[in-house]
Amino acid sequence: QALVNKLIADGEVIIGYKLGLTSLPMQRLLGVDQPDFSPIFASGVYRDGAELPVGDFIAPRIEAEIAMLLESELCGPHCTPAMVERACAGLIASVEIVDSRIKDWRIAIADTVADLASGGAIALGSSVVGINGFDPRVLGMVFTKNGQVIATGAGAAALGDPRAAVAWLANTLAPMGVTLPAGSIIMTGALHAMVPISA
Repeated sequence: QALVNKLIADGEVIIGYKLGLTSLPMQRLLGVDQPDFSPIFASGVYRDGAELPVGDFIAPRIEAEIAMLLESELCGPHCTPAMVERACAGLIASVEIVDSRIKDWRIAIADTVADLASGGAIALGSSVVGINGFDPRVLGMVFTKNGQVIATGAGAAALGDPRAAVAWLANTLAPMGVTLPAGSIIMTGALHAMVPISA
């Protein structure tokens, strides 16, 4: 919280939050047993088709995720997945570049919290898909690199349900006096184990 306050004082703007370590593959990969979270700062958000210099990162990895756009405020401590669905304007296909300032990604949960949930950058797709009429738990994902399938997954990888992941976030933020305002982008967590990227 002290680091976030300093970054805001230095001019950063929070536009949402990211959840991390919401899938069992990611928790097993890094040897942790609970999710983490961090604000998303506007300076680290990119649109579909953006090019990012690999030299801006330390040890980057990439993940495919479902982002949720809120059209109304959410707050805990009693937020439910049903409340999240009512507050949701739609879902956005997204990728996150995670990065670690901890050598060789040898992190414990305290390290990743201190490192702003290993945040690097996010890129958002150009379409917002309404959540009504389908179950985001069964939303399938195929992650490819240059036409080769790298990973597959489904929305249920994010704490069992992307809506539940956002509810967990709202309830976890509540004791800190933080609510999720309308217009927030929430990254609901990787649908597969992170993979390395290079130029």
